Amino acid sequence: MMKNRELTVWITEQRTNYEQRTNYLYYQPGITKVVVWSDGILVNAVQFHAEAGFVTQIYGIPVKDYKPTEFEAGPGFRLAGIHGRFGDSIDKLGFSFATCDKTTKETDTADSMVEFLTTH
Repeated sequence: MMKNRELTVWITEQRTNYEQRTNYLYYQPGITKVVVWSDGILVNAVQFHAEAGFVTQIYGIPVKDYKPTEFEAGPGFRLAGIHGRFGDSIDKLGFSFATCDKTTKETDTADSMVEFLTTH
């Protein structure tokens, strides 16, 4: 059971042998920023930033020639959802930010949605 204000982020990787692995990351504070590295076609890496300055490792391998794109929640908003598409690699990735009641963990409708779509 998750504690109050705890947020779960899941990341599924597709390996070259077509096995999938899911990592579960648990945060006491909410995630307020996501950094995405992309070469313009595929998503190469992501990193999550939470309240109080906590930053995850970089998942994937950033393309050094491309500047990362940052998606930051507005005041009072937290990451509420992740969506996208992947096959051999991630070619679409989006994030939904919503307000969150810190005592009940109920979310309003996604009042703020930011979507990162690479070309396909």
